[in-house]
Amino acid sequence: MKNRTERRGMAMILTLISLITIAGTLAVVMARVQSAKRNTDHAVDDIILDEAARSGIDWAVEQLWNDYLASSGSTTDRNWASYRYYLDNTLDLPINEDLNGNGSQDENEVGNGDNTFETADGYDYRGKSILATPRSLTDPESL
Repeated sequence: MKNRTERRGMAMILTLISLITIAGTLAVVMARVQSAKRNTDHAVDDIILDEAARSGIDWAVEQLWNDYLASSGSTTDRNWASYRYYLDNTLDLPINEDLNGNGSQDENEVGNGDNTFETADGYDYRGKSILATPRSLTDPESL
């Protein structure tokens, strides 16, 4: 009888060890799945942010270009110089070579090659808003 009890005890210990091993394996798999999901969500958010920034820039450049074409009429004298003149004078978009907004030329701020360092006093170095109101982004999951 004692031998049979020892066998049952041994079977119980092996069963508990098996259950603990299975539970540990499941925990590791679940942690890896959660980590992969987190990485995927971050990559998707990064792509959405990048595309939103690119589309905003494309939209702004398109608006500027269309306004330039409308203001220049049907002339054939459309070139980079006249477009730059339009941006500088008509829209009052100043040349600002001060990339970090500290008011002085740093080592990485090389300028535009005219041997001057132009800053726009009182100008927000992040740029000038050409929109009266901000455009809202659409959540891609709501489409």
